[in-house]
Amino acid sequence: MAEAPAAATGRIAPAGFNRLLGAAAWPFANRRRALATLALYVLFHAILRWQSPEALSRDELVDQAFAQGWAWGYHPEQPPLYTWLIQAASTAFGPGILAQVVVRFAILYGFYAAHYLAAERALGDPARAGLATAAFLLVYLFGFDALGNNFTQTLALALFAVLLLYFLLRLDVEGDIVAYLGLGAGLGLGLLSKYSFILFAGPLLVVCLFDPGLRRRLLDWRALGALLIAAAIFLPHGLWMALGPSDIRAGFASHLQVPVKLGYVPGVARGLGSAASALLNLASPLWLVVVVLFGRALLPGLPADTPHARWRRFFGRWIVLMAGIALAGILAGAVQRLKIHHLLPLLLPLPIYLFLRLADRPPVPWRLQALAASALAVSGVVAAILIARPFTGPTWCPRCDLHLAYGRIAAEIRVAGFGSGTIVADGVHVAGNLRAWFPDQPIFMAQWPQFTPPRAALGRQCLAVWRAGAPGGTVPTELGRFLT
Repeated sequence: MAEAPAAATGRIAPAGFNRLLGAAAWPFANRRRALATLALYVLFHAILRWQSPEALSRDELVDQAFAQGWAWGYHPEQPPLYTWLIQAASTAFGPGILAQVVVRFAILYGFYAAHYLAAERALGDPARAGLATAAFLLVYLFGFDALGNNFTQTLALALFAVLLLYFLLRLDVEGDIVAYLGLGAGLGLGLLSKYSFILFAGPLLVVCLFDPGLRRRLLDWRALGALLIAAAIFLPHGLWMALGPSDIRAGFASHLQVPVKLGYVPGVARGLGSAASALLNLASPLWLVVVVLFGRALLPGLPADTPHARWRRFFGRWIVLMAGIALAGILAGAVQRLKIHHLLPLLLPLPIYLFLRLADRPPVPWRLQALAASALAVSGVVAAILIARPFTGPTWCPRCDLHLAYGRIAAEIRVAGFGSGTIVADGVHVAGNLRAWFPDQPIFMAQWPQFTPPRAALGRQCLAVWRAGAPGGTVPTELGRFLT
């Protein structure tokens, strides 16, 4: 590789430094390498998570606790698609960590692969599509937390969001029936993955109406067929929402508003601060790497008549519209707190948009290679942390959920005399973990009293179990009320 300028001063970077950066970018240089590299990355973390402590993480517990049978809905805060996938995997592998690993990491790889294909169409450059996808390794949600701690439905939202984007970009060029079918399936499955998917898909479709080529495609009669497919996919759960024991409004309010009543100005101030904090945390450390390496590309003044100008304007309008919706919710007083996953729809188009800007204001090559090197370096640090966590976690956090020995707890329950019957737990933490050890017993939860396991079998033994604050503690009030 030829030596590249180290900076705008014209100095020449050392050959060894050049070779190191070139080696970091090599795995993402074309489609085959990029998809293979990401497959190995996901497979490594899948095995690592499978071999980690036996207890499940917070978000895994919710789906594990509810995946006791098939239903059109389970609880009001989340749609059922991810729970269905866990139910299917539990049928195949048994409830527990393996079922969770298969679903989580299949979705994670599907996200990376779909994002690469969408980026390749938007950018027209396999190498830059690989780097735009590798950028997500520098995003906290994907590069760390989603590798075993949290985020289940959020990962499904990300997958179907980039699939929807891919089929929309395909629709622009091919306009074939496959693109319309994919558009309909992406919309329907996205809505079944997480309700906030509408904040991604809605602005995307609106912005399409301002692009002559996409507007013509969406006004085609086949687009109506795509909408009918989406409606058919979502309809059964939609009926459950309307007729079942669900309160979607209360679920959203509990997520987006603080428990205490705030005045308008304090509420708006809190919402703006929450949004800024959530976005910086969500995109860390990617935003810092981008500012250091490509700060010039963020400046206005790009040419308007280049081959990439159309998609640059398209992605820019889309991002502005999503940000405007979030800002409007804050200014209206409806949104007072935002967590990092609430802003995921806003993050997903950003890497492609960055590289569209870089195409019209090209940086020196070593800066692109440095992005790949940063992604690989951070991934290595994360891997070291996750490998060490089973050994160091019990020392600094002996009561953390991932380190509770539920296998031993289940054995003690059997020794105490419980054979089969109904289990009543105080919440999802206990119910989700015990489900792996009592797969054939219906488990109720005082935390979700409206949920009834499909295989409820009363009249035999009944086990009440909860996480006590201290040995010999009394039955928690909520659990006692539910038992009564």
